[in-house]
Amino acid sequence: MKRQKLPKGVALLFVNSLFMSIGFYALIPYLAYYITENLLLTPFIAGLVLMVRQFSQQGTTFLSGIIGDKVGYKIIISLGLLIRGMGFFLFAIFTSIPGLLTAAIVSGLGGSLFEPASKAALSELTPLNDRKRVFSIDKIIKNIGMVGAAIVGGIMIQFPFYYLCLISGGLFIAGGFLTYFLLPDVTIKTRNLSISQMFWTVIKDRYFILFTCFMTGYWFMFIQLYLTIPIYAEELTGTPEIVSVLYFTFAAFIIFIQYPVQSIIKNNHMAVCSGMMLMGAGLLTIGVTANIAIFFIGFLLFALGVMVAEPAIYDLTAYLSREGMASSYFGFFYFSMAIGGGLSQGIGGWLLQTGEAMGLPALLWYICGLVSLLSACGLYFLFKHYRNPHVGKAKIHSA
Repeated sequence: MKRQKLPKGVALLFVNSLFMSIGFYALIPYLAYYITENLLLTPFIAGLVLMVRQFSQQGTTFLSGIIGDKVGYKIIISLGLLIRGMGFFLFAIFTSIPGLLTAAIVSGLGGSLFEPASKAALSELTPLNDRKRVFSIDKIIKNIGMVGAAIVGGIMIQFPFYYLCLISGGLFIAGGFLTYFLLPDVTIKTRNLSISQMFWTVIKDRYFILFTCFMTGYWFMFIQLYLTIPIYAEELTGTPEIVSVLYFTFAAFIIFIQYPVQSIIKNNHMAVCSGMMLMGAGLLTIGVTANIAIFFIGFLLFALGVMVAEPAIYDLTAYLSREGMASSYFGFFYFSMAIGGGLSQGIGGWLLQTGEAMGLPALLWYICGLVSLLSACGLYFLFKHYRNPHVGKAKIHSA
């Protein structure tokens, strides 16, 4: 079957995804190292800066999403990218704790603006029957960006940190200007609704609220990729270089396998449930072995679960959005990342250490398996037995 041509504006959003991925992953993994090794501040301060950045982003996306639906996606995406770029520039300027926290807040708020609006624009500019394919391509492009970020970061680590801030921030600034001048306008039908009406429309959507609650399980597992999985891999191998190998393997696996996997998936509901079960099985496999070969089998199983679940998750979020309110719904959806990711970062490392101290080294991984099972079963029950309140989508008019 011949694939449809990408709608106008989608290619630009892909360029944004590439720029955002390179800019983010080139800087953030090195930020904690810079704070502790160059500025000689404590690991607690480094963790606080990272936590403030995430909370200022994920904790405000609902309001930002509503604003995106009110004023239009193009201006909000442009503004968010420019603010994120300025926030990264501030990391090059400030070296005090208040200054670093200010930079974290500014960069987080920028992400809060562009993240839900970008997903909403991508879904609204794409025909319904082609949306999952587009989200899959977007995932691939982001992982290409991760590989590019590793190269950029590896080169720039030899130079003063502020050069990396300028390059990473510059990519967001460039994306902001490209978006403002090249992204088509998206006509949405919520301009006559008040912010309060839009807020309560989402809050009263019980089906979507339950969906978002169950998604906290997905993010609880996914964020282990950036915390406990690298720690455990380093413990197994005794070398920090394994972390770069893990991220490169994860990105390359998705780049080459994501599209073929997605082409055979026909049912979003089953994709989300089975993907989360695969993630849980992968984490269990990781945790019950001291053999690095079996560890990598579990890691690839985890990556496969992410590939199966994530495009379907975003497609379902767009599908469940009320007419003309995609950005508001995506904004609320990101609460699941804030809660699930926050819990993952907050207790993941503690469970890993506590389990080892108690003689139960696989405690964290057993809990991840349980989270996987409960989340997948809850979603299966929701999809099968709860009334789906889906309504029609707004028609899109591109300028």
